[in-house]
Amino acid sequence: MNKRATVLTSGGMYIMKADRLEVKGDWLMAFRTEECREELVGMFREADVEAAYLSEQNGGKGPSAMEARFTVPGQPRGKARHRTARLRSGALRTYTPAATVRYEALVASEYRRQCGSLRFPDGAALEVRIDAHFAIPASAGKRRRGQMELGELLPAKKPDADNILKCVCDALNGVAYRDDAAVVDAYVSKRYSAQPRTEVTIRAAVL
Repeated sequence: MNKRATVLTSGGMYIMKADRLEVKGDWLMAFRTEECREELVGMFREADVEAAYLSEQNGGKGPSAMEARFTVPGQPRGKARHRTARLRSGALRTYTPAATVRYEALVASEYRRQCGSLRFPDGAALEVRIDAHFAIPASAGKRRRGQMELGELLPAKKPDADNILKCVCDALNGVAYRDDAAVVDAYVSKRYSAQPRTEVTIRAAVL
């Protein structure tokens, strides 16, 4: 196809410029039309279609500009292991601990409150950064407290960094993205702070 070709589909008019798919008209409405999406994927690479969607959501700044930032107040939590209980019938039932369920609900709620309806498109490769800030123990003396605040003493304790990541990513399934399998790059830091919280950043992964 010509790199400057104009394509008219049932969903709207699209332009291919220098290998970049752009849109004229109401892209968001058109993109959500399955027939239009199928037409576009049939004409262009699926990656180009996803990139165009990301670009439009960011005012034409391109897919790498799409980013979601939010903060979950309170002590960071990790994903607890599933528990198994035996029912009266003798059957075994596996369940997620209530504390994990509540925290994942809080993560999803804060994302919706702070990021609105922003959702990364299916097929987009994502990068997640989590900065977990733990409360300074009440038992810490003045010297140790100062060291914790300056980052000279670090919370090398549970929950594990990978469990913090899993708890947050699982909570955002169907909220920020369809499935956390889309996360290809991840970074987790653990620090002490007078204000315990979990700061989360999600963006399109850099190729």
